[in-house]
Parts: sequence; C-alpha cells; structure tokens
Amino acid sequence: MRTTPGTGRAAPTNRRITSYDVARAAGVSRSAVSLVLNGRADGVISAENQHAVRAAAKRLGYRPNRVARSLRDRRTHLLGVVTDVTSGPYGGGMITGAKSDHLLLVMDARGRQQDEEAIGALLARQVDGLIIAPGSLCEWRPGEAFGQVPGILLDATDPDGRATCVVS
Repeated sequence: MRTTPGTGRAAPTNRRITSYDVARAAGVSRSAVSLVLNGRADGVISAENQHAVRAAAKRLGYRPNRVARSLRDRRTHLLGVVTDVTSGPYGGGMITGAKSDHLLLVMDARGRQQDEEAIGALLARQVDGLIIAPGSLCEWRPGEAFGQVPGILLDATDPDGRATCVVS
C-alpha cells in the first residue's frame, strides 16, 4: 500500500486492491485470504488470522473480483427484470427487494412484442434468471425464450400454468 509522504495515509492508486494485497497486509497466504473471505476458514484458519484478514480487507477497501467469481461458478450474478413500472412504490419495492449479491438489469417494456425483445436482450447478456413484473395484475403467457433460465412472474399469472407466479 502506498502512503502519502508525511501523512501516513493511504494514497489513491489507480490499481485495484487484490487478494495478494490483503494477504501481504494480514501476513497470511493468498489461499488463507480466499478461505476467510469465502466463508470456508472455520477449523482451517485461526480466529486471529481470520480477524487479521477481515481487518486488512476492510482497511484496504478490498472488493472481490466479480468477473473472476463468474468464471469460477459459471454464473453472471445478473437478474433480468422486464417491467413497465420502474418508479413509484411498486417498482422501487421490487428493485430494492432483489437479492443483494445480484446486479439487476431492468428493461422497460410495454406490450407483448417489447417483452419478447427485452427478454432476448437480457438472455444475450447471460442473465441467471428473469423477473417479469407488468405492474398490474394480468395474464402473461411466457414465450419460448422465457424458459431458457429460471424465471418468475410478479403480479401476473400464466394461464397455461408453466411459469412460477407470485401475486400480491
């Protein structure tokens, strides 16, 4: 870690903090950092070293590399949302209620043709799942593309019973 001369404070750098930096700061191996930060350290890494790793990661501002994680677990951690309501209490509640370790790609679509185009665009971005939320209770028949990844309908029903539906 670089420091600003005379201040002892960390100087801004243009490079991303890595697990190597955390390991060096904590005085442990990179594999120990991986075990601690992935929640697999109990019984393998001492409590003292676990604390040192977490403290170093926090102090350095370490953030996991999501691209590397996606390559490792073969998931993008992206959820695609197709809705015609992106503001107000419904849209805001839906967006804030989504799982925090996923990034939401929200597409505004009004009407059946736009829904299919939006789903195709989201699938092209390798989303792990789809949420269809029209904003008002209605029937919605999923097209073929909808079944390519796990999906759910919010405040919509599938008259054919092929899709999982949640209705408030």
